Amino acid sequence: MKKLLLFTIITSLSAIVIAIADVHANGLSNLTSDNNYEIEHLLNFVETSECSMDRNGTVHEGIKAAKHIKKKYKHFKDKIKTTEDFIELSASRSTTSGEDYYALCPGKEKITTSQWLTTELERYRNSNIKE
Repeated sequence: MKKLLLFTIITSLSAIVIAIADVHANGLSNLTSDNNYEIEHLLNFVETSECSMDRNGTVHEGIKAAKHIKKKYKHFKDKIKTTEDFIELSASRSTTSGEDYYALCPGKEKITTSQWLTTELERYRNSNIKE
């Protein structure tokens, strides 16, 4: 009886390992948990920022800007393997016009959202360095 139970447990665990490997092999889980945390941080950063986002000449406040970036993120998710890919594909430029998006922050020069989010990503990574 114990051998049967052990066999069942081992078989079940093997099936789980194979399923997880299959998900990774088929690109259904391209990102590491660190990338997921970074992307969530950047989305929250956009959503709660005092800055607005200029998309093709129309200015959007944080919540609406983050919603648009999330929509593009879902569209490009299978191509995104790093947080930098996320910034490039989801938050840098219009896929329709090809024009850059810009961050408009009070008291600061207009900056591309690519540079704005890359700077925030660097700050976030530096603040999370484990000693």
